[in-house]
Amino acid sequence: NEITGSEVIGVDLNFSLFHSGHKYINNQSIHLVIASLYHLPFKESQFDLVYSQGVIHHTYSTHDALNNISRYCNNNGWLFIWVYAIEDHLAKKGFLGLRYRVQYYIELLLRPIISRLPSVVRGVLLYFISILLHPLILLTQNRKKREIYALNNSNMNIRDWLTPRYAHKHTFNEVIEWFEDLGFSYELHSPSKYRELFGKPLWGIGILGKKLETK
Repeated sequence: NEITGSEVIGVDLNFSLFHSGHKYINNQSIHLVIASLYHLPFKESQFDLVYSQGVIHHTYSTHDALNNISRYCNNNGWLFIWVYAIEDHLAKKGFLGLRYRVQYYIELLLRPIISRLPSVVRGVLLYFISILLHPLILLTQNRKKREIYALNNSNMNIRDWLTPRYAHKHTFNEVIEWFEDLGFSYELHSPSKYRELFGKPLWGIGILGKKLETK
């Protein structure tokens, strides 16, 4: 950008970029590319930072996707990912833990079915699910957010929950080992700093790794 002199390349496998690209046409430091994470049109070891938040666990293999994007970090470059953590669903105790476990197994049952339905049928079904669950979802919001939280918000959250074809969840040890095997150091997100910044607990696994220089 104009301040740091850096260039940003955003990649998505989504043709809606054709409709939004004009917003950045006059910004010479931002470039938008339509491509798959498994077939990126760049030379390897070219980037100081590769950043992927909430993306690679929605591919057929989180591990394979990580292996691929890591190849584009240069020596001493940085790699950040955020993915779903299975501990968030299965490690909590008490009533909250029971709730997360129920959500987890409902998701395992329904996602393979709902994600493959025709779009119109899927939309109608999700709308009725939203109507049923909206009162329960409201109970999970704080008082201030509850006042502005509408049915459309519940519908968007349920759509995000049940419509992706893939939504893999991983353990911390599993993801850390991936970074080590790839030759990266790693630093975990700080839960206390996250809560301080956003006023809610950290969800998922956020890891920043530095590629160790190879000879």
